[in-house]
Amino acid sequence: MSDLIDRQELRKDITTSIDYCEDILEIIDRQPSAEPKIIRCKDCKYWETEWQNSIDPSMHYCPMTDHSHEGDFYCADAEMRGEGNE
Repeated sequence: MSDLIDRQELRKDITTSIDYCEDILEIIDRQPSAEPKIIRCKDCKYWETEWQNSIDPSMHYCPMTDHSHEGDFYCADAEMRGEGNE
């Protein structure tokens, strides 16, 4: 798994560290991931699995994009299914 790190935050954390002997890897591990959480259609609460495309049954309708997509598609409007928002 790749984990993108915000370099500016990393530099700030290292240069403001009181104890310069602190293990650099520990500082890096504390940094938040800069990689956005990607929610695929198959995990999105908007993906309507009841509706199937007659030509391709793996395609399902999404009211957010007003198109049908396969399960591995993703968009900026996705919301995880099952996180109290079903």
